[in-house]
Amino acid sequence: MKPFRVGEQLLISMLLAIIVASSTGAAALSVQTPPASAKTHPTRPDTTSAPAWYNPYPNYGDIKMVSANSGWIVSADNGNPRIKRYYNGTWVDYPVVLTNTGMLNAVDATTSEAWAVGQFGTILHWSGADWQRVSSPAPVTTTLVAVSIVAPGEAWAVGNLTTYQPPVILHYHVGSWSLVATPVISSDFELKSMSWTSPTDGWAVGATFDSNGNNYQPLALHYTNGSWINVPLPHIQVGGSATSIYMLNANEGWMGWSWNADSTSYSLLHYTGGIWQPVSAGGVVTTESTAAVISFAPGDYYRSYLDVQGHYFGHNQNHISTINLLTHLSGVAADDIWGIGYDGVIYHWDGVQLTPIEGGVNGNRIQMLNSNEGWMQVGGGLYGGQLYHDTAGYWAPTGTIANTFAFDRPDDGWAQAPIFGTTAGFIHYDGTGWSQPQSVADGYFMRAMQMMSSTSGWAVGSYYADPNGNIAAPAVAEFSTGSWNAYSLTIGTNAEFLAVNFSSPTDGWAVGYQGNINLPTPLVYHYSNGIWQYITPPPNLSIDLFSVSALAANDVWIAGYNPFHDLSPSYILHWDGSSWAVQQTSVQGLDAIQMLSATEGWVVGYRYFLHYVSGNWEQITVPGEDSRSLSFISPSEGWAAGVNGPWRYAARCLDAYGDVPSGYWASAAILYLSCNGIVSGTQPYTFSPNASASRIQFAKMITLAQGWPIISPTTQSFTDVPPSNPLYPFVETAHAHGAINGVDAAGCQAAGATYPCFLPNAPISRAQVAIITMQAFGWMVDTSGGPHFSDVPTNNYAYAAVETCYHHGVVSGIGGGLFAPNANVTRAQIAAILYRALTNP
Repeated sequence: MKPFRVGEQLLISMLLAIIVASSTGAAALSVQTPPASAKTHPTRPDTTSAPAWYNPYPNYGDIKMVSANSGWIVSADNGNPRIKRYYNGTWVDYPVVLTNTGMLNAVDATTSEAWAVGQFGTILHWSGADWQRVSSPAPVTTTLVAVSIVAPGEAWAVGNLTTYQPPVILHYHVGSWSLVATPVISSDFELKSMSWTSPTDGWAVGATFDSNGNNYQPLALHYTNGSWINVPLPHIQVGGSATSIYMLNANEGWMGWSWNADSTSYSLLHYTGGIWQPVSAGGVVTTESTAAVISFAPGDYYRSYLDVQGHYFGHNQNHISTINLLTHLSGVAADDIWGIGYDGVIYHWDGVQLTPIEGGVNGNRIQMLNSNEGWMQVGGGLYGGQLYHDTAGYWAPTGTIANTFAFDRPDDGWAQAPIFGTTAGFIHYDGTGWSQPQSVADGYFMRAMQMMSSTSGWAVGSYYADPNGNIAAPAVAEFSTGSWNAYSLTIGTNAEFLAVNFSSPTDGWAVGYQGNINLPTPLVYHYSNGIWQYITPPPNLSIDLFSVSALAANDVWIAGYNPFHDLSPSYILHWDGSSWAVQQTSVQGLDAIQMLSATEGWVVGYRYFLHYVSGNWEQITVPGEDSRSLSFISPSEGWAAGVNGPWRYAARCLDAYGDVPSGYWASAAILYLSCNGIVSGTQPYTFSPNASASRIQFAKMITLAQGWPIISPTTQSFTDVPPSNPLYPFVETAHAHGAINGVDAAGCQAAGATYPCFLPNAPISRAQVAIITMQAFGWMVDTSGGPHFSDVPTNNYAYAAVETCYHHGVVSGIGGGLFAPNANVTRAQIAAILYRALTNP
């Protein structure tokens, strides 16, 4: 986190974006917080591919709802397309193998097809399976901004070239896209949005401007009688730019527009009687910015907008505040509207409540507690920044203001409230809320904190003698015996700690700066044997030390730079217990370092991350990111907080099944196995979790789960699984490893098969699954305490296997002390059993 410095007197205040209902007739509107168990993060782990940094919360480009159960969202991730699909109540990443398409700005869809357009004249088409890139007649310098399907096999798209060139209009008809001449207009112009009511009636809106890019005026083009015409807007008295349009029918529509060239003030226009007229939409017209509008009945509209006070969603003149501006709206009914925006924000309106579903936030400090829960500080300064809490893929503001924070576990965390006044002190989080401050003397400002346990922790920062930002000395606060004790260290004035890290409860480090603000000296302290001791820093360095990661007393890593010298290099320092090693890097602004082991670590900064592997720091480009904080929960999963939202380091799996929503009881197991190539769908986008699993399907699953080398002998083991069977190699491999056996002679005869047989297509029973699982994993028989199920007595052929699997936590009964050994197993149940067998210790 980049600090303010002594002499600057940067008493930073933060404008809180707290979700509250507007006082303007908003009794029927409310914001609902998503349930903590609603979903996981937008992507799932995939242990079969290498981890990489990506943005789970990109700026979304557009949304199109096809029905109450189907929809699309488009955006981009590092220049590659990013597409989400809504199916059966959940948004999931849809697999896209295309690259270098740039940002996707718009999408339109029906039940059978979809089009998406974006940068570089990109046009993508979906016809029920994969998204494919199609030939585009638009110049590569075109940014397409809107697309509309007007009839089966017919669509339109509009976009813009570089400044001061006419926009591009494209028409899809008879299987291909073609350029259409734009109307002749006396000034330069651009297009931003489009809406159609029929193949012969449509609108495209934007703005005109002069040769210097000034004097914007809203523009409306109307497609009628087979051509585009410019429709005058005589009722608009001042300049601006039309930004969005929604036509309810040929005779009525709504247009969002801006009042001035910088697009900071918008209003709303209503089309009736053949003309567009301004509408006072519930706020102060001259300070509003309507981003999107949608309508389902005459004279009735919903919209998202902003003004100088915040972001809003509203119905006619009723409106409520939101965290992010919803840049696009789409829905199929007035009680089923979706909105998207920047930082991966997705909201849903059900007619009564506006519920945030997903979304990130730009923050300074992050701590992830596990894969799906974390905390982030947004903003900072002497008066603190707001804490955001993520439990369901959505970073929600808590309203709690703090200088810094740290957690020992999800229900045990501490933060320091602002340092002056009645709210100053340390506050505790117990899993339900934050406590009242535990008072501490005014002036102690803590920059960083670490909790080693529920009874031990440290915070470091500085002591301010007065609210004007005059630093007296670096300061520490120790948490012990249930309370905090803060005190300053006597090194002199103009010094403070910026980071702390303990490798054990008795050994830790605090780093920062001292001296002149432009030519600082690094500040390093070591805590050992109950005492903080000053450590002489490396000579000839004029930098602040922003982060420290201590693996041991003789293995300490520190990152720093001079924030007041533009383009200055960053440094990585290493302490081996007796001396310093200093490495200069070309990366600017290294704000955070975290070592995962003696041979691996990360440091993050402006646009680049550095990865320490086998003794070398390797530079990794992260487009557009400026990270300030790191939080790894394992070597294969971490997070970085910065100006472009939290970035995630993980292997990504985009497998998505519409019939396996995130709240489904076996979703984690199914997606884990799918991402690892152990199971697959029954058809594209469908897993069929409730369908019965067959014996041959389980043979394949167990073989892939164990990772056995696949064999395909020339002589078959079972008469009913010949080499021509696509799953023959899996059956033979599982049989060779003793995981499966055939059916006895009587069973083969009863099924009309020749002994030895396997009955590959027969449903597999719960007892058979237990036997195969125990044999495949090579578990020792464990029947202690058995029998645990009355219908699997000691003389049952599967008794030993069922009891052993029970003790390994991979099977359980159906209730009432029963196991139902002969019941068929569903594909979801099979996935759950394999997942537990693979992941349980």
